[in-house]
Amino acid sequence: MWFELSYVLFASLLAAYSFWRYARAREKSRLYLAASSAFLTFSAIFQMLNSEIWINIITSRLLEIGGLASFAGFTVTAIIAMKGIFKEN
Repeated sequence: MWFELSYVLFASLLAAYSFWRYARAREKSRLYLAASSAFLTFSAIFQMLNSEIWINIITSRLLEIGGLASFAGFTVTAIIAMKGIFKEN
């Protein structure tokens, strides 16, 4: 449980930092980076809930699918953000 909690805390801090950087720069690539951090946070929360709460198999599978979908969103938005950031430099 502590491992998942530290992962959620790290992802939340990363999301807060990304949104702060976007608020300062107002660049589209920074917005995608902030969105990818938010997706990573949601993925970590879904993984933590899936490992801690077990109601029935359907709930477990939905939490697992939600975590995987959030991680897929993180991957796509991170690729778009990195492409935009490296194009600027």
